[in-house]
Amino acid sequence: EDISFYISKVKFNLHFTFENPQREVTGPPFEVSEIGWGEFEMIFTIFFKDSKEQPVTLRHMIKLLPIDQQPVVNEKYDQIVFTNPRRNFFNVLEAGASAPILEHPLSNHFKSFDSEEDLAKIVAARKIVRNEVNEAKEKILRLMQLIRVNSENL
Repeated sequence: EDISFYISKVKFNLHFTFENPQREVTGPPFEVSEIGWGEFEMIFTIFFKDSKEQPVTLRHMIKLLPIDQQPVVNEKYDQIVFTNPRRNFFNVLEAGASAPILEHPLSNHFKSFDSEEDLAKIVAARKIVRNEVNEAKEKILRLMQLIRVNSENL
């Protein structure tokens, strides 16, 4: 999604072990690519084209794998709500993006979402959980019966 029509820049605070850990990106796609290994929390701040709007600071966990592995694509959805934006900014938001969305260079690594497939996975998982719960209940009932029999024999 093109967000450049309402975002002016994003400041990224990477782990201190990276060269130049504080970075400012002033154009789309407003992202930082790095090679490394490890996990850390990245803090980033989004600044809007309407300077009267307060910047928004978000945190995401980052996981980097060794260089010989596939790229790590970790998408997280954050929703930004503008409370009483100024009229001009509101109009910009309402109008939406005007630039065409270009294909991301790593798009072949992105997961595609299929609602039917996701629903089928959820139904299958619920069935597994239901069976496990039923097995646990049966085991508890057998143990309670065994306790009753043994307590009567005492």
